[in-house]
Amino acid sequence: MTKMIGIEKEYFVTKDGKVVEPELMSSIPRDDCGFLAEIRAEPASDEYTVVSNLIAEEWRLRDQISETKDLRGIKLVETPSMNFKMKDVLKFYDAQMIKQKSKVGNIYGKELKTTVNNKTAGLHLNFSNHKFAKDGKTIIPLCMDMVDIIQQLDNAFKKEILAAKRPLGCYRIKTYGDGKYGFEYRSLPNNIDLRKLVKVLKKLDW
Repeated sequence: MTKMIGIEKEYFVTKDGKVVEPELMSSIPRDDCGFLAEIRAEPASDEYTVVSNLIAEEWRLRDQISETKDLRGIKLVETPSMNFKMKDVLKFYDAQMIKQKSKVGNIYGKELKTTVNNKTAGLHLNFSNHKFAKDGKTIIPLCMDMVDIIQQLDNAFKKEILAAKRPLGCYRIKTYGDGKYGFEYRSLPNNIDLRKLVKVLKKLDW
């Protein structure tokens, strides 16, 4: 049995105090929405390893920005929300992408409310649990108590989530490219203390 955790972290991207142009965003790893930079830590079964992987990817992105002439002056902003001007919203609007994006669920049945001008950036935790069949190749997904895991994380980070005005209990069902299945916990803001995250993941009962 193999339990794996992955992490994705989002950043707002500015230059000279303004939201960068879509052309510059195409040169760095980004979220589907287009205006958020996004790094992805290589999944691991050990909480120290996956957080270390996240830090390494952040360093890689920051070095890429500082070493690339066209990207110099770009700043990665670690704030949970940012107000956008309507002209900036329209630059990144992609109706096809919005239609294809899978729906975010909520274990408490809350409706997620967003505004056009106020955008958010988070840190998402991906969970999967599987084993291999006797052939050593075929992946067999195993059950997880998703609701219990989410509630544990909500309780551990309730203060940070509410301070960032994000809803508790958010998730997205995920199918990963390597044949694994799982879910993504989506309530955390992007500025949580990574040392605390390690401690919480160590104690997580799943």
